[in-house]
Amino acid sequence: MILIVGATGQLGSMIVHKLLAQNKKVRAFVRRTSDFEMLQKAGAEIVFGDLKEPETLLPAFEGVNRVVTTASATMRGGADNIDTVDLQGTHDLIDAAIQAKVEQFVYVSAFGLTSDIPMALAKAKSQNEAHLKNSGLNYTILQPVNFMEAWIGFVIGAQLQKEPTVTIVGDGTVKIGFVAMENVAELAVNVLGHPAAQNSVIPLNGPRSVSYREIIGLIESITGQPIKIRSVAPGEPVPGMPPIVNELWAILTQKGDLQLDSTEVAKTYNLHLISVEDFIEKMFKSSR
Repeated sequence: MILIVGATGQLGSMIVHKLLAQNKKVRAFVRRTSDFEMLQKAGAEIVFGDLKEPETLLPAFEGVNRVVTTASATMRGGADNIDTVDLQGTHDLIDAAIQAKVEQFVYVSAFGLTSDIPMALAKAKSQNEAHLKNSGLNYTILQPVNFMEAWIGFVIGAQLQKEPTVTIVGDGTVKIGFVAMENVAELAVNVLGHPAAQNSVIPLNGPRSVSYREIIGLIESITGQPIKIRSVAPGEPVPGMPPIVNELWAILTQKGDLQLDSTEVAKTYNLHLISVEDFIEKMFKSSR
């Protein structure tokens, strides 16, 4: 049995459906207030719990030999926040997995969010990576770069829905890593039981790093519409963006060009990496 934590999120639900398509036994850890019915109809076993309620964690592991967690509260609010979910909740989940003696713990972290970065999400990811490495569990830590769906689909797409103008951080020439969520879901599934993934940290980029000016140029070529670019300095907010996006964007811009080749990872885990070009073509082709 494979336990998926964060199963009702976009990435988590992708993983659930991919595993079910392989006729795997899947248990989805969900809150009672979440939209879990589609997972249940698809064939996933449902177990109710909450990362903020440690007493609900260990019972969810009954009969489970592997666990994948994608859970994050980055876009939530109220009691669900980075400290309660990403930091403490994931820490407690690892502790429950230790007690349950699972065979493999797959943690979807993030590339580049190291302990020296002064932000809550970096603290949560880096501390739980360290906790997992020291847990005695057989671990697999996935470190995807920025999701195309969020950093192109939302960050750029949401702005273009209002007007043909995009505000970016910095001059837009820094090459940033982007990866399709589909590829991250594929990787999360394919590392399960894979010998190369045991006690491993696996960064994942798309086929190449790309600048925001390149991205905007690709969108212009597909839609045939010129786009005006506005720039703000790192640390200044982009209108309409959540604070965490502004915070992360400033960090991305100041890190310089990302040099991360995932060719070997793609070969090892049988991934067909989706390019930024293909993602943009699919997203914006209806705008022609």
